[in-house]
Amino acid sequence: MWQRISGSFRLRLTILVLLVVLLPVLAVAFFNVSQGSRSLRQNAEEQLQSQATLLADTVSTWEEATVLALQNLSTQPDIVSMDAAQQKPALTKMAGVYTYMYLIATTDMEGVNVARSDDAAPKDYHDRAWFLGAAAGNDITRQSLIGRSSGEPAVVFSAPIRDDQNKLTGVALVATDLTVLGQQVGAVRIGETGLAFLVDANGFVLAHPDPAFSSDELVDLSAHPAVQKTLSGQGGILTFTDEEDVDWLSYSIPLDNGWGVVVQQTEAE
Repeated sequence: MWQRISGSFRLRLTILVLLVVLLPVLAVAFFNVSQGSRSLRQNAEEQLQSQATLLADTVSTWEEATVLALQNLSTQPDIVSMDAAQQKPALTKMAGVYTYMYLIATTDMEGVNVARSDDAAPKDYHDRAWFLGAAAGNDITRQSLIGRSSGEPAVVFSAPIRDDQNKLTGVALVATDLTVLGQQVGAVRIGETGLAFLVDANGFVLAHPDPAFSSDELVDLSAHPAVQKTLSGQGGILTFTDEEDVDWLSYSIPLDNGWGVVVQQTEAE
């Protein structure tokens, strides 16, 4: 009888000692794992933010250079003359400098080409948003579209041409293929699953590391959670689950011109 009581006591004492020793160890282990998990996530968020900032800065620099080149073109005397014979050499010269622009051209106030940097016949652009914006006097208008000359996804910048009395007399434009734009600004893959891409103010893809998103048609990503956050003007970190039940971590930055940069990577990676 005494042996049974003594054995039971020793068992309980052993269990008690184990609990006293193991509980702090387990608590420390859990704390370390929790801290490690938070540290990994913080590192992931910082890396996404760094990539997004880099892409945003590159896009802003590229866009600023494009806008300045266009505005300079629109005020050149040969362009202001609205004489096709004088405009053509100026457009051709600019195309030789800005090789990423596949078309540099002017139109009259009806939207019909006056001169072009290529040898194509004059085209009517009266229905294009970029023409309507410039014809209304907006300093810069941007439009993502399927090029009427190239037949491929492109982005067009336009600016009004004014005479010496500041009267609107025409429109100047430059156009860049979206595949070329992606190469110019550095829309890249990150790791195994990460993507860095650029959308316009309506959520259409402007630059993407996957050629399928910019080579054949305009791709609408306005329903993408990170794009929606960006275009609302908020940006920052966002976690979301896609239609294939994959969890993603993203960082987005809204740009001053209405465009948005998004960098995303799967939570698993």
